[in-house]
Amino acid sequence: MAASNLRLGDSHKTNFARIGHASQHLMSNILQQLLASYENPSTIFNRVNSCQKLKRRLPVSDWKKINSALKQGYIDFDIPLIYTILRNLHDPSIRPSRDWDLPVGPQPFETSIGDDLERCRRSRNYILHRGNTLFTDQDVNDIFSEFESIAERFEKALHKQPNEFVSEFKNLRTCSMDEATKKMYLDNLQDLMKNEKVTLESIQALEIQGTQTEERMFNVEQDLQSLKDTMQSLNIPNKESLVFREPLEDKTCFEGDTISLECVIEGGKKPSKWYKGDLAARVLSDNIRDESKDQTHKLTILHATREDAGVYTILIGDESKDVRLIVIEKPPSLVELRHYQNELAEIALRGENTMICAGTNAGKTYVAFHVIESHLLKNPRGKVVFINKTNVLLGQQYKRACDTFTTLHFQGKIKIWKADEDDSENFETEMAKARLIFLTPKSLCNHLIETAATKVSIDIFTLIVLDECHHTHDKSVYNELMSYYRIAKYREKAHRLPQILGLTASPGTNKAKDLSAAKDHLRKVMANLDVTKLSVVQLNREELLQYTSIPEKVPIASTTRKLDPLKDILLGAM
Repeated sequence: MAASNLRLGDSHKTNFARIGHASQHLMSNILQQLLASYENPSTIFNRVNSCQKLKRRLPVSDWKKINSALKQGYIDFDIPLIYTILRNLHDPSIRPSRDWDLPVGPQPFETSIGDDLERCRRSRNYILHRGNTLFTDQDVNDIFSEFESIAERFEKALHKQPNEFVSEFKNLRTCSMDEATKKMYLDNLQDLMKNEKVTLESIQALEIQGTQTEERMFNVEQDLQSLKDTMQSLNIPNKESLVFREPLEDKTCFEGDTISLECVIEGGKKPSKWYKGDLAARVLSDNIRDESKDQTHKLTILHATREDAGVYTILIGDESKDVRLIVIEKPPSLVELRHYQNELAEIALRGENTMICAGTNAGKTYVAFHVIESHLLKNPRGKVVFINKTNVLLGQQYKRACDTFTTLHFQGKIKIWKADEDDSENFETEMAKARLIFLTPKSLCNHLIETAATKVSIDIFTLIVLDECHHTHDKSVYNELMSYYRIAKYREKAHRLPQILGLTASPGTNKAKDLSAAKDHLRKVMANLDVTKLSVVQLNREELLQYTSIPEKVPIASTTRKLDPLKDILLGAM
């Protein structure tokens, strides 16, 4: 983030300083008074300590603030802490009109205290995590107008004098800002961003420690199981162990997403049951569904919430396996999609292989960017490769990505590797640094082949996007690339494979002469891409047609000419 600020013009710097100070400080001051109207600072420690949810989830830094509230009041309490306390101690009395943490924020007509509390949290996160710091004058007007409306409603709720809160926002919105003041506001924002980064790194460190602990527990369980099996073998014949064709994998999703925990076993059908703790998973919520069938054992969670996170256990016959689900807050997206584009993105956002089919000008690239953004947020170590057939098209997509993912661009984590660079020994190093890489299919194939000077494995990528994917058939270079994927999946039985996302205006027919041959060609392309589901627009076709068109066959009858000078010339020459 710091790097992006250095590139801003003065007007953008000033805009960011105004908006940041309004969100992080003026709004925090109002919410501190709101919290004081609900909770006395002298008793807040005992109140929070008696709430099991808060006791488990609050970091040490927040406990320090709570512990000092008796002497200092709520002066150090920020928006996330106030939001968390009020949500947990005063739900449902101040619950937003349509509940907490929904994918879509409160609507303009929803103006309860809970709705405005939700707006404050979302605005704060949007400004701090939006990925770039470019705010236009219009952005400033829109954001301050909303802040002033919220402040006016809080004045009434807290029985304040008219304009007591609103005037502070109006003054900040219009006042001239000298360099010292601007620098102070920007420095404060930088400190907030650094604190956010430290908090995130602490959480990641805890997750790593948790993973290491789980691995040690797993090893102990394995040793105990081996001992148990040895003892049983003295008395009874060995039972056939489960063989996983596709093992369980830990999953991460955003709040509001639909997510599936899934494994596939070899052999015949076996009864199974999913648990979370000591309870059967399906009785925990109406949004949890056991969709196990035959050799596929699947638990689907609709509209996941923070409460759905945790360790789930599947019991298949006499054997059990654990899998962890992590549910994270959904940040504001850098790529805003239309309704039909959201429909096109649904399957890919669930982590499934798919081919997006939509006409020219439908914005398939931006749908792909939205999927890439979601994928990289869910997978902190994720690595995406974007494939296009020519260097010219690749350069265009690369420029769009740099303009969209400004933070990644400034961090040097978006790379483009052209065909004329294939002999470079830096390929492996560049791939290791990047999180989003643009390549032609041939360039990537040149480094997947066994004889490559700098060979890489296809499983270093977590998502492969193939633009113009209808070329994936016969002896095309697209199909050559996908052959490495199929070898890894079917011959090498690799457990970790990249997700595949294809983009095309039309899957084509390969000059098929009838419907049956056209369908057969489509099945071949889908099989080559390891795709079982197509992403097409069905619910929002009318909106799609506003931006693109569907070609139609229109017969045009021709009439015989009475006078044909060209014909007369040709006949005369003959």
